Amino acid sequence: MFSKPRLVYIGLFFTFALVFIFALFSGAVPLHWPLSAEEKFILFRLRFPRVLLGGMVGGALALSGAVLQILFINPLAEPYILGISGGAALGGILALLLGINLSGLGVTLGAFGGALFALAILFFIIGIKGELDTYFFLLAGVILNALFTAIILFISALVKASALHTIYFWLLGDLSTAGFTEVGWMSFFVLICGLVCLYHARTLDAMAQGEVVAATLGISVGRAKRQLLLVMSLLVGATVAVSGMIGFVGLVVPHGIRLLAGNQHRTTLPLCFCTGAGFLILSDAIARKVFAPLEMPVGVITALLGAPFFLYLLRTYVKNR
Repeated sequence: MFSKPRLVYIGLFFTFALVFIFALFSGAVPLHWPLSAEEKFILFRLRFPRVLLGGMVGGALALSGAVLQILFINPLAEPYILGISGGAALGGILALLLGINLSGLGVTLGAFGGALFALAILFFIIGIKGELDTYFFLLAGVILNALFTAIILFISALVKASALHTIYFWLLGDLSTAGFTEVGWMSFFVLICGLVCLYHARTLDAMAQGEVVAATLGISVGRAKRQLLLVMSLLVGATVAVSGMIGFVGLVVPHGIRLLAGNQHRTTLPLCFCTGAGFLILSDAIARKVFAPLEMPVGVITALLGAPFFLYLLRTYVKNR
């Protein structure tokens, strides 16, 4: 007999394989076997890196959402909702417009700095408040998002028209510029940040019971939070640098995985990553297939799917208070 987490792993593996194949062969241009030279180029040079990057980004967003919900002791915490993605987008756009390259890492480092800045503002506000009330927390995220979006729009009004398309799609989330270079860099960041999160899995288990409980178990809560928040900033910054602002993946996926597999983070973190990868790959395939020959930004699809779930979670929280 298989244990419940193992059954979840097996089910997700087969589902992910189907989604991956569907995404490779879905799009405005239908592919027929045997593949022509043009179809091989479309499959291996355009769609394959795009699907890989979508998987990396979706997995990273789901992983960051799962960790942030524990660090902030809030079930509605997620990079997009908290304004962290907005801060990263602002930092990345500034690095892009200022021509900061740094061996191809300028935009990523700019996004990382923007994510850190957003987190610093959040903790400053929380420090003033002295508690993590959900309504106050969401209000802080909404204000941060509005602030960063306003600054980005102000910058957009000052730049050349040729740069507006990049900024617009960045705000909505886009995987159309995916290449193997972006896949390589994203894989590096995901590997490093994922290993750090797994290293802190037991710490997250303890912190899920409350910081006081974690401290009584001998865990240095402050140091663990600083390390994990730094890693989350780097992870969110990397995702925004390669795909723009994609919301709700980090909210929907962790809740679904916890319902299926429980709260042991050594199990739930890898499951969150795999499920988030499949979720974003499927969302991007829908964006390419349903609206062909037009292409919808993938962030629009994730928002359409995730926003109702967010409202459901908020309503559930209000009823259970």
